[in-house]
Amino acid sequence: MEAWLMREPLWQSGSQVYAFAPLASEPDLTVWDWSGKSLALPRVTESGLEFFAVSGFDGLELHSMGMGEPPREALRAEPPDWVIVPGLGFDCAGGRLGRGGGYYDRFLATLPPTVQRMGIAFECQLCAAIPQEPHDLVLDGLVTEWGVRFFATPPNSLEAFAFRDHSARASDPKSESRPDKI
Repeated sequence: MEAWLMREPLWQSGSQVYAFAPLASEPDLTVWDWSGKSLALPRVTESGLEFFAVSGFDGLELHSMGMGEPPREALRAEPPDWVIVPGLGFDCAGGRLGRGGGYYDRFLATLPPTVQRMGIAFECQLCAAIPQEPHDLVLDGLVTEWGVRFFATPPNSLEAFAFRDHSARASDPKSESRPDKI
């Protein structure tokens, strides 16, 4: 997944990345090479998600919901260029099924439109449609083990789920077994 995202020009140009400490069922961001990026991780507070600068995933404190959070002495992070968002499921229109607390929806609503909002998931987490409520925000794209997709119009069409860069897939020796679209 990391290799697919690192090929994206927008990723290469951004320096501040908000990510998350993954649960066991989520893609493992702890093994990614974060050099050249300023990494920030969320902490759940009374007002919602707040992001704090970290140098990696070591030394995190365990939150009652089971996820790792930056230590209390961590400094508040600079505004992001990218936000990598977890989820239980994703659809071809940028819809995301979270864990039900609305933390990411509320947080993402505060960001300027120039910030890239990317989901990260395994292909098995993709579905045709995620029910949306008025407060649900759509993502700009999705990273999976098969590539990076940026969502296009018309939403809810399988065409919107096409891989962004077919030439990048062609350079992968396993690409012949990978579909162009879901």
